Amino acid sequence: SASPWFKQMRKCSDGTERAFLCSLPPGGEKLIGTLRSKAFDLPKTLTLWMGGHRGFPNAEAHEKNFVRLVDEESGAEIAKAYPPRNNTPQLVTWELGEPKSKRAHLEITDGDDGTAYAWLAVGGFSPEVVGIPDMGAPANDKRIRVAAELAAMTAPSTIDVESDKGRVTIVCKTVLFPELLELLEDLPHRETLTPDARVALAKMVPGVKPTTPEIVELTRDDELAPFVFQILSDGTDDKSKTNEAFRTLSTRAQIKLASALASSQDTAAILLRLANASVLADPLVSGKLNALNDADISKQLKAATASLPPRNDALNKLIAQRLKSFDPAKADTARGQDVFMRTCSVCHRIGVKGNLVGPQLDGVGARGAERLIEDIMDPNRAVDPAFRLHIVKLKSGGLMTGLLRREQDDEIIFADAAGQEHTVKKADVGEDQVSAFSLMPSGFGEILKEQELHDLMGFLLQRKS
Repeated sequence: SASPWFKQMRKCSDGTERAFLCSLPPGGEKLIGTLRSKAFDLPKTLTLWMGGHRGFPNAEAHEKNFVRLVDEESGAEIAKAYPPRNNTPQLVTWELGEPKSKRAHLEITDGDDGTAYAWLAVGGFSPEVVGIPDMGAPANDKRIRVAAELAAMTAPSTIDVESDKGRVTIVCKTVLFPELLELLEDLPHRETLTPDARVALAKMVPGVKPTTPEIVELTRDDELAPFVFQILSDGTDDKSKTNEAFRTLSTRAQIKLASALASSQDTAAILLRLANASVLADPLVSGKLNALNDADISKQLKAATASLPPRNDALNKLIAQRLKSFDPAKADTARGQDVFMRTCSVCHRIGVKGNLVGPQLDGVGARGAERLIEDIMDPNRAVDPAFRLHIVKLKSGGLMTGLLRREQDDEIIFADAAGQEHTVKKADVGEDQVSAFSLMPSGFGEILKEQELHDLMGFLLQRKS
């Protein structure tokens, strides 16, 4: 039947609150289904928290609801646990010792289609071999998104949405729908909202300008979203929230944020004041700043990055070191596939897995280790003309960047690094510069740990055809 699973916070028997996958949806308990996790390395001990039921309390316990640990290679069951017949999650401990299996996955099954006492909840894994995905409240999410999209077509003061215990209702009053903006205060922590809903609500932040679409789109990124909402509403003279982002975010995230801020002269001035030199020197960031054709911005950029060593020299040394330490026999190709799905599949496809924003990677292993590591760590070294980044200057002000996907009638469609398509009217384009850069972010030497890079290399080198 339809999936019963959604994400929910629950208080455990030790008094702590944790995130759970729960099969007690608002629609009732009759829904059934099984969730299977990705494979992970088996620890010696695995603990988890589990709540829920096995039928009515006065009836004999059934075995339809359970969580089990399964050998990834053989499919054999390693361990199994049943709900404690309690609404409050209890601790489950599996002492696995030195398991014969190296990798396994978890399966969580709700097989009880009864009308009550027919659910279970699982979470709080230690070690955290799997995370709790955002699976919840699609109807609530849709209400928020639709209300926010309606707000984008009106003045912000005409929006009113009331929220009560996770339920959102559009209320028609004298003023069309005034409390939607209140949701923005909690939004960075509302993990059940989809990226589309976050973007729709970001457009509602007071003061957001039409010239900042790239900043708004960053709310799709789970790491960046909390900071972006604060940045969009940061009216302080010292831009303290933006400064905090550049002090605490990972290098990868800082470059994403810097690239978005480099899209207009107003936000570029803030970027130049707050970002460190290595972020400003990133080819995509510096390329966009120079594309603004503002003499003062270009001068500040040059001064800020003047003391940095030549990027190619430092990068060449890092590539040579990573290539020298790469041993195909020590690469874990299963982990390499996980790295690909996590960091590469948003733009690249192998077989039927991934997206076709950048080049298809079937047969990429034929390039060999040296060329492959250069392509990963220095994506701007040899860019195929079909995948060069377009920097589009809009007549209304600001920049938009992306890969050219297609033209149709009076519109041009571009794709960004998240695989999202954006449409621009040809009449709104002031200039379309085709840069020498790739949409693929640089800095993978810092983003990926050395072993992660080697595992990814091992996985990709197997793709010979």
